[in-house]
Amino acid sequence: MTGVDIMEFISFQVYKLGMPARSLDIRNFHNYVELCNELARMFNLEGLLDETVKSGWQLVFVDNEHDTLVVGDDPWEEFVSCVQSIRILSPSEVSQIAQDELAILDTAPIQLTAANSEEIQ
Repeated sequence: MTGVDIMEFISFQVYKLGMPARSLDIRNFHNYVELCNELARMFNLEGLLDETVKSGWQLVFVDNEHDTLVVGDDPWEEFVSCVQSIRILSPSEVSQIAQDELAILDTAPIQLTAANSEEIQ
């Protein structure tokens, strides 16, 4: 990664349902802990973003390929070079997304191959 990569996406928007979007400059942070602490402070979520599994809150980001990924899954340098925006998801939003994904799986057509159709008969 070069300095040019980081400079391309210096600031990005952070979104939380029911609140105005906020802009952050990624150069102000050196790791995920610093970023999460600032997000918690900005959105009055102190203690809720530290342990997202227990609290139910989730941080996701959109990268430069328009994929949505979980904040913290990638090495910090990779995250910095590709983050376009962050979304703070409440426990109810996380639950709704999980339900929507299950519904999509339930409605997906089952593709049968010749081998599978013989097993069914």
